[in-house]
Amino acid sequence: MEGGAGMSDPLFGMADGVETIAIPARKATGEVVDSDPQIYAALHDCKKNGKVPIVHSVYGSKTGICQDV
Repeated sequence: MEGGAGMSDPLFGMADGVETIAIPARKATGEVVDSDPQIYAALHDCKKNGKVPIVHSVYGSKTGICQDV
């Protein structure tokens, strides 16, 4: 695929009905985004609509965002 896939483009070979939701880790100002409300809203939507969620996040050395867990 020339130019690569876009953020909301479906992944080649994935089943129909797969949806990707991107939640930025930082605002345009560089401030860290609290993504919890958006994640919980997406999980609630999945439950309400009988969908199966897969949540993947990257934090730490890649984003510079570290949290105490």
